[in-house]
Amino acid sequence: MEALHGAIPMDVEARAACQALLRQLREDPSSAPFRQPVARKKVPLYYEIIQQPMDLKTIETNLASGAFRTLEAFANALRLVWRNAFVFNEKGDRHGRLVFEHAVALALATEEAVEALYAERLERTGEPVPAMQRLQLELFHMRANPLALWFRDPVSPELCPDYHARIGEPMDLHTCLTAIDYGQITKPAQLEAAVHLIWTNARQYNGEGSAIDAAALVCCVAWNARYARVVGSAPRQRKLRRVEASCAGDALRLLLLDLCRYLPAAQLREVGVTLGAHVVAPDDDGRNLTADLSNVGSAELAAAVHVARTYLLAHQPVGVA
Repeated sequence: MEALHGAIPMDVEARAACQALLRQLREDPSSAPFRQPVARKKVPLYYEIIQQPMDLKTIETNLASGAFRTLEAFANALRLVWRNAFVFNEKGDRHGRLVFEHAVALALATEEAVEALYAERLERTGEPVPAMQRLQLELFHMRANPLALWFRDPVSPELCPDYHARIGEPMDLHTCLTAIDYGQITKPAQLEAAVHLIWTNARQYNGEGSAIDAAALVCCVAWNARYARVVGSAPRQRKLRRVEASCAGDALRLLLLDLCRYLPAAQLREVGVTLGAHVVAPDDDGRNLTADLSNVGSAELAAAVHVARTYLLAHQPVGVA
């Protein structure tokens, strides 16, 4: 694939940073379903549903061979792993949904790490570019993002006959770019509002917790970080209703609350000890978490997520990516 204008080249330093990110992902206990290609003989249905399989081992091989010419190409390979997991496990059983949630958390962590790499490299090597021109480039990059598959162009009425009846103001990435070209969008705030509409429409039409909603969530977080880097301030509309994670701490809180739905009372108490006993308590049936996590630090949240994941991975069969 030809490199997009404005992309960060995959030089020696960038490759080393990508290798470090891959190691971190592979060492995460929740990445187990994504480390190797899915066995075709074991799960033949996977290859009927997923047209572009991808896994961390294949990405590692491609990175070492020089197949990725830019940082964005590497990031998009990771995003393809998470998109596949969203699609295949969206309607899965309990184990599949756990894989789905792990993929969401890893996708959010990927965006945070990739954005840090981008910000650092652009600060050192990037030439000054007017804000709207840079945001336009970021939109081109977003269109190439595998997670943006459903948001690149207007929704087809043939595929979704009721879409325009349910969504009052449709929006997509192509329409945003066209509006810039025709001078209909001239300010960052106007563009931010239009792009945010894409993510909220996706949630409204597809429902919270769907594969497309998960992709919109991750794209929203990624776009917010890019917008803040270019403009110098966070966008005004940062959240999707209820579950959009505007920062890493929010993502950890949401992930922990979801994981704890699957824990028995004893493990909930262990999570409570990790967080601090004053903020957590299991409810009467011992299956849910009742907690005020608003003031809990990221380190404690990460430790509690690790406790929950460790138990679940040890007591359930590994899911399929």
